[in-house]
Amino acid sequence: MGIDSSDDQAPDWATIAVYTCTASCETRPPGEMRVGSRVEVVGLGGRPELNGIGASVLGWHEPSGRWQVACDSGERVRVKEANLAAVGGETAGYAEEYVWVQAHV
Repeated sequence: MGIDSSDDQAPDWATIAVYTCTASCETRPPGEMRVGSRVEVVGLGGRPELNGIGASVLGWHEPSGRWQVACDSGERVRVKEANLAAVGGETAGYAEEYVWVQAHV
């Protein structure tokens, strides 16, 4: 920030806001899935008990060619994009605010 904290004229606080893009700023495969997206698992033959369950996209798993998702049941699984349906509004992306406080002695 270019402020010498030992200077008597230095502010007592400052705010730094950090934002990332909605695609999580990562290289990802083509398609509509994004880290943080809400999805529904659909059309699974091997694990039909997961069909219809809600989940959040955690990330792309390159070796398997699948998306890793956290199911609302608590289970984490890797699923082909064809077996994920987007639900509701897009919730991907990230914003965080950091506050720095300087104590005067």
